[in-house]
Amino acid sequence: MFSDLHTCHPSAQCINTIGGFKCECPSSRPDCKLNCIFEDSEIMHGQSLSPKKDACQTCTCDRGVMVCEKPRCNCSVPGSDQNPCCPQCNRKHACRHQELPEVILMHGEQWSYQCQTCECLYGEVDCWELKCPPLLCDNPVRNSVDCCPHCDDPCSLGNIGNASALGGALPLRRKDVQVRLAVRRS
Repeated sequence: MFSDLHTCHPSAQCINTIGGFKCECPSSRPDCKLNCIFEDSEIMHGQSLSPKKDACQTCTCDRGVMVCEKPRCNCSVPGSDQNPCCPQCNRKHACRHQELPEVILMHGEQWSYQCQTCECLYGEVDCWELKCPPLLCDNPVRNSVDCCPHCDDPCSLGNIGNASALGGALPLRRKDVQVRLAVRRS
């Protein structure tokens, strides 16, 4: 979605859905349109355009809802490195790994380094603190090689019969392998 505002034509009814909205024409409105209102203009159903704020996106009106997408870049196509909408194809925007200079990372690529998440952005490396997942154990452990604490003893989690709040599965970490225990509901 391009914005948090709905794009339904004023003659249509905006209906909230999980994670979005849809536009419908009430039977009492024979003049109803399923066009979009976008950037102060009426866009016909099926019509596509690039928004003023991001010429690299393509937005299409689909029954009153504007759906916007970034371009799909195929860097193996000759000339793709010159496409300003595909900076990940241009080696000018590449980064070298902090300790492994022979490793080249392209714009937009992310990796972990010294307990940080790093990203190559237009030829510069930007790193920030690694976010660790929440834990369900009382006594998490952290080895010298771990960036995040983890639950070492599955018995410290207590009775897994209370795992229904977790959607019926209980994640456990054991030697860098994630294991999911299914919880049978009665």
